Amino acid sequence: MNGWAKCAGIISIIAGIVFFIAIALALSDGLTLEEGVRLSAYLVNDKFEQVAIIASLILFVAAITAVAAGVSSKKCSVSIAGASFAVLGIILLINVLNNVTAITERSVEYDFLGAFFFLAFAVLIMGVEKRRYVFSVIAVILGVALYALYLIALLGGMVTVFLGIILLILAGVAVAVPAKLTAAEIEAAAAKQAECDDLLEQAWNAAAAKVGEDKLQDMSDEEIMAVVREADEDLYNKVSEATGLNAAYTHTAVSPEESAAAQIAAEAAAKKAAAEEAEAREAAAKAAKEEELNKLLEQGWNVATAKVGDEAEDMSDEEIMAVIRKEDEDLYNKIAEATGLRAAVSPEEEAAAKAAQEAAAAKAAEEAKAKAEAEEAAKKAAEEEAAKKAAEEEAAKKAAEEEAAKKAAEEAAAKEAAAKEEAAKKAAEEEAAKKAAEGAKAAEAAAAAGAAAGAAVFAGAAAAAAKDEPAEEESELDRLLRQGWEVTVAEVGEERAEEMSDYEIMAVISVVDPPLYEKLSALTGIVVSTGDEPEGEMAGDEDFDDDDFELEPDTPAALLRRACWNKGLRCRKNYGPYFIPVAFVKSKVAVYIDEDTPDHSNDEVLAKKGWIVLHFAESKITDGADEAQVVYDAVKENIRAMKKAKKSKAKKKR
Repeated sequence: MNGWAKCAGIISIIAGIVFFIAIALALSDGLTLEEGVRLSAYLVNDKFEQVAIIASLILFVAAITAVAAGVSSKKCSVSIAGASFAVLGIILLINVLNNVTAITERSVEYDFLGAFFFLAFAVLIMGVEKRRYVFSVIAVILGVALYALYLIALLGGMVTVFLGIILLILAGVAVAVPAKLTAAEIEAAAAKQAECDDLLEQAWNAAAAKVGEDKLQDMSDEEIMAVVREADEDLYNKVSEATGLNAAYTHTAVSPEESAAAQIAAEAAAKKAAAEEAEAREAAAKAAKEEELNKLLEQGWNVATAKVGDEAEDMSDEEIMAVIRKEDEDLYNKIAEATGLRAAVSPEEEAAAKAAQEAAAAKAAEEAKAKAEAEEAAKKAAEEEAAKKAAEEEAAKKAAEEEAAKKAAEEAAAKEAAAKEEAAKKAAEEEAAKKAAEGAKAAEAAAAAGAAAGAAVFAGAAAAAAKDEPAEEESELDRLLRQGWEVTVAEVGEERAEEMSDYEIMAVISVVDPPLYEKLSALTGIVVSTGDEPEGEMAGDEDFDDDDFELEPDTPAALLRRACWNKGLRCRKNYGPYFIPVAFVKSKVAVYIDEDTPDHSNDEVLAKKGWIVLHFAESKITDGADEAQVVYDAVKENIRAMKKAKKSKAKKKR
């Protein structure tokens, strides 16, 4: 068992003692024994709560330490004990921190009973695994007692907790106590130690013989192991395996001069040994070769004497080789390869050999000629193929150039057409701008004239309407002007219509009766510039309460309304039951000009009705242009949303 287990056991014992201290402090804090029978009475005590939290934290530390001990020592029981410490710590911490009034006493004690049964199981397993059966017996007794209290007294209240704390301390002792060794295990450990001691003694003697015992006294274990490795590699490996010691990279048993000399001597000895080994191998190879040659020569002599008898003694080597070749071609080839000897040849054989050589030379010449012709043909074919490929590439290049030229011409034509189209478009735009400018200028002149003398174009129609009788010979223009005047009076009232300019009247007609507006615009040349004003807030859409801006002082509200007017937006002042200062009714945009503190009392109600509510600080309004742009965007946004909702509603009806 390692040190982690002892540490875990001691920490869990401390946790149990702290648990007891928490109960004692609760009793000393005025809690009577009669009240202290039930666990819930302790959980609401401040002193018990503080110390119990400490006990739970200690249990967490014990749990971590026990699990580490179990993993390192490969003891499953110790890891189970660590898990039980963690479970008990979690239950204690949760029940102490929770609101006890919201937890029934019975459920609290059930929690602790479950944790204590888990702890008893861990102690039982540890006792069996460590051969400490007393722990197992005590764990079983305490577990049975806990179950009996559950049956007799509905968990037994604090008696259950006391038994659980005793079980916790017992678990700590079980974790800390090492396993009981058998006689065989003790004997094996002693034998291993004796073997280790014997190896260490052998290593010491080997090192002392190498460098002397006096120097050995001043050396470290690693330096001694280095000496042992030099003296006996096998012994070094055994000692290293048994003790875990390894040799140092260098040792100081000898001086640097001695070490250098020893290294030079070792290198010289290694070179000498290598040279001797090479000579020995060479001599052995030479002897083997000579022995093999002698065997071949002996076999050849035997073959020759078997063929010609004693005459072989008077024959030359070449003649003997000739006999051997006739009798044993394979043996002849071996002897010829080993000695370089060749068989003697007769004139007939020499002539035949010469003829064969000439035939071979002629054949080789023919083959060389055929090869040269084949190479020439291949070269010619390659040149033709290259020429063909070059022609194809040239044709492809020419085709690509023609295609590029064609494409460039098409692009140039397209650019020229686009330029012409752009020029025509620009000319049309300039013409339209010119006409618009002339129309605007005419409209401004009409507006100026209207401001001074009322509506000029619609003056006759107004006079005819005042007489309440049509002219005897009414032209088409007069009839349309009269209809336009009647439409305007019906929309904004006669008094207001008499104060409006021709441009303003046409703006009202353009909204109320677009076909009539188109006819009048064609006959009078008065065009209402719509730009990209949001639909639903153009002139004529609302009551014109913002008339005669020049008569109003330049208040922030007036500046904002004037800027909105310039953007084609028409509004109402103090509109509706909520008295919206600046209201764009059809698009449902409400604008408030705040002095010091913004008033948001109506914002929520208006928002529920589909209004966009905007607030502007009057101190930040200079000319109203920036604020008007915000209003303009809000009008456009809400009109789009309203149209979308209307379309969605229509689809649902279908």
